[in-house]
Amino acid sequence: MLSLPQEEIVVHGREEFSPAAVDSAGDHRIAMAAAVAAVARTSGLSTITGWGSVATSYPGFAEDLRTVSGVAASVGA
Repeated sequence: MLSLPQEEIVVHGREEFSPAAVDSAGDHRIAMAAAVAAVARTSGLSTITGWGSVATSYPGFAEDLRTVSGVAASVGA
């Protein structure tokens, strides 16, 4: 459920997401958001294509995400 009262967003989320393949279409914001969602709410393997775009704004994002989450991630071609 999603509600939009004035200047905030309230999201009543799911307990867990299903693992997914996400195409960020080269948008670093989508790639990073998908990575956070995958680490926080999935128990399986998710794949994000277009990951190279993350270097645009946060080149160390994958390593920092590993550090804070304790979840291993592979970054490859």
